[in-house]
Amino acid sequence: PESSQDPTGKTNRTVGNGPICELVFADIENIHVQRRCFRELLNGCNEVNDNANSQNELELGNADLSTNETLSAQALSWLKHISSILTAARGVVAAMRLHHRSVLVHCSDGWDRTPQITSLASLLLDPYYRTIKGFGVLIEKEWLSFGHAFAERLGHGKHKLRDTIHLSPVFYQWIDCVWQIIEQLPQHFEFDGRL
Repeated sequence: PESSQDPTGKTNRTVGNGPICELVFADIENIHVQRRCFRELLNGCNEVNDNANSQNELELGNADLSTNETLSAQALSWLKHISSILTAARGVVAAMRLHHRSVLVHCSDGWDRTPQITSLASLLLDPYYRTIKGFGVLIEKEWLSFGHAFAERLGHGKHKLRDTIHLSPVFYQWIDCVWQIIEQLPQHFEFDGRL
């Protein structure tokens, strides 16, 4: 079969007598970019908190304006990453539900961006995963069973100080994505953001 690529280079279709296979790149940054973004966001939050405490003001609105602008830029960067993940999951859901296609999701290692997308798609497609019990099953199925490196990515245990190159907020991002969905569709969940 022939292969044709769209002008943006983001999809690649095989055409001919056989089935169509579409390769879609989600443009989700790697763990190193995600780690840097998360550190900048944390540093900005700490800076705002330090400024507020030094002024004996606990409200962020009373902190230094330049600090708030810096934090806003860092928060925007974080939210762009969250948006990319949600967009990729939405694409999987659309392919499966609207177009009745099978979908294969895979990142370079298979245990970072892959479970972010597959577990969000599962959450959106299957109401069982929106129950308290189902949410635990989803984490076990998509994150633990597929070998997500929690200790390395979150810096727990022996990995805490030794190997910072593998630290990444991948699971934190997923939790943020779940929170975003709950905020949009609270009536579809057995639990809320306090879980």
